[in-house]
Amino acid sequence: MLSFIGCGSAFAVKNKNNSAFFIDKNTLNLFDCGETVFESIINKNILKGIKKVNIFLSHLHSDHCGSLGTFVFFLSAKGLDRKNIKIIFPDKKQGNILLKIFGIKKDCVLINKCKNFNDFTVKSFRQRHYDIISYGYLVKFNKKSFYFTGDLSKINIKVLKLFLQGNIDEIYIDADLLNRGGKFHLEFDTIKKIFPKNLRGRVICMHLHDDYNKEQIKKEGFKLPNII
Repeated sequence: MLSFIGCGSAFAVKNKNNSAFFIDKNTLNLFDCGETVFESIINKNILKGIKKVNIFLSHLHSDHCGSLGTFVFFLSAKGLDRKNIKIIFPDKKQGNILLKIFGIKKDCVLINKCKNFNDFTVKSFRQRHYDIISYGYLVKFNKKSFYFTGDLSKINIKVLKLFLQGNIDEIYIDADLLNRGGKFHLEFDTIKKIFPKNLRGRVICMHLHDDYNKEQIKKEGFKLPNII
């Protein structure tokens, strides 16, 4: 359901910053906007025919929001009205601080409560990522549903139950193949424990380090991101 611009972790160079999108008619719906994302969007000609942009931020580490300012300024310079450039982030205070730092408060609209977006619905869920709160997004679109975790060290129990009960079609999940103790990201060994083998074909591992082992993921029955 999601196409990926990049699937890399914070220090990945070859895989670029983890970011994904889907297009609903003439609206680009982007999940995370790290340092490399704006350049990739331009190079991949993703904005062709786009008249509205929704940007869903999982948290405010720079590999997930680092090119937001440049992207919003670019859209504004190209003639998009501020009401057609929406930044979705549940933490109102931090969201406003970020827009102020980037100088884009007059160029976009900050949304703190998810709602209906034309043909799809979105609900946010709080998660733990290292020492901060991050947000995952459950999206229902075209009679299908997916959950984009962003970064997390522990999966939200409500989300996991919904998936196991068949109420979420796909999960795009932060996967630490290096298994570094689970303090920062969700360990791959933990992912193998919480997702039974018969459901792993609906779990897409993302936020991967450079030179990650593709066969390791496939061998366990999980999927890889669709990178355009």
